[in-house]
Amino acid sequence: MIIKLLLLICGLLSAASYASFVSPLQVDLAEARRGFINVANDGTEVALYELAILEWGGDGVAKQIEDPESLMVMPSIARLEPGESQRFTIVSSVQQGEQVRGFRLVIKETKLQPSEGSVNLSISYNLPVYDWPTNSSSPDSRTAESVQCSVKDGDHILTNSSSYPIRVSSAYEGIVPLTNVILPGQILRATDADLSSIDCKGLYEFIEPDPS
Repeated sequence: MIIKLLLLICGLLSAASYASFVSPLQVDLAEARRGFINVANDGTEVALYELAILEWGGDGVAKQIEDPESLMVMPSIARLEPGESQRFTIVSSVQQGEQVRGFRLVIKETKLQPSEGSVNLSISYNLPVYDWPTNSSSPDSRTAESVQCSVKDGDHILTNSSSYPIRVSSAYEGIVPLTNVILPGQILRATDADLSSIDCKGLYEFIEPDPS
């Protein structure tokens, strides 16, 4: 699936200038230990694309990978003319584990020749990268039992003890840092939302490898 990401900032950037095609919007690493991302410069100016992979921390905040060579993106930089595209490869040198691991792929786009009257700012795209475990299957009823909701001291607590990442509903909007995804082993504590009356199963959905 190809989704056009159109970015406008304070009306200073033209829609045609800062527009890119990015596909897919989720990178899955499995037995092949590699995944791919396609980026196309659909704007009207030459653009520089810089790619980096970050660790998806337990607090939802992205940080540098301890061993950068264990997960790399190639090439890490590309200069694209208007209408040009580039395929980037994400390669892992680490064996599959028993639990999915999450990373963030950051794509920084900078126009090299901004048009007259525009502001030369950098735009970043932030995509999830999932390193799936060996022989991962679709979630079942037992998997759903591994996600628990509770209320303590007025706070709503969502605990993901399953082996799958989960995407929480819009009820958590503005509460989850970085993304609306909770990785295996993570706990979400919502202090600014009254979710005590909502069925736990209605608050999330499991994320599986993208079939495309």
